Amino acid sequence: MWKTIERRVVLSERGPIREVAVETIRLPDGRVIDDYYSIRLNDYALIFAEMDDGSIPVFRQYKHGVGRVCLAFPGGAVEEGESPLDAARRELREELGSVADRWTAMGSFVTNTNQGCNTAHLFHAVGCRRT
Repeated sequence: MWKTIERRVVLSERGPIREVAVETIRLPDGRVIDDYYSIRLNDYALIFAEMDDGSIPVFRQYKHGVGRVCLAFPGGAVEEGESPLDAARRELREELGSVADRWTAMGSFVTNTNQGCNTAHLFHAVGCRRT
């Protein structure tokens, strides 16, 4: 098992970044890594929305982290004290102006287990209609 010898926060609470820390880690074979970075971001909800007409909406959005336009499903950050499902419902209203008849949780997944980034909560929304 890896053992953290020292941990130092180098950035906290900047936009979507909750924390960046640098750690000194001792590996099981005794080797030491002096600069292992961990990153914490806000958890988020992502929605596979099926509209009443059967269409599946996606957005074309520029994402600066990868430096290009990407296709993305509706979704966004889970706010403090908000459940992932409530965040998904809010994001569907904010991004599509829609509500859904039926919601199914499809699971929650850590997006980058090596750095510990955040958890994505996936939802399937059926019977979405604009309000």
